Amino acid sequence: KKLRSRPIVFERPRGKSSKTPADHPDLSRTWEPWIRERLPPGLAATALQWIDVPDQAMRTVTSKLLSKMAWMRLFYLHIILLYAATAFWYAQTTAAPQDTPLEALQQGSLSLRGSGT
Repeated sequence: KKLRSRPIVFERPRGKSSKTPADHPDLSRTWEPWIRERLPPGLAATALQWIDVPDQAMRTVTSKLLSKMAWMRLFYLHIILLYAATAFWYAQTTAAPQDTPLEALQQGSLSLRGSGT
């Protein structure tokens, strides 16, 4: 009974979900002042527009991925396939050692029992 009589300190506004950094101005564009300080005003505005287009596109894709479980799983599957393809390519392009342990055993230069035999 006493807990319910306490005032509510914070409650998220209804109708707004604060899941995106765009809702939090402190998180969304912390680098904007750095660009504005170092570039002339016209160039800074153009640079921010060029940065904003892919940023909004990535935010849209991310929000859609988070809202649809199937799309998110497909995204993770494609990441795994990319890593597998990269590992396969890397394995094909690296130099193999001259003699693998199996080849050394077949040639008789290595013994399974050690040097005592």
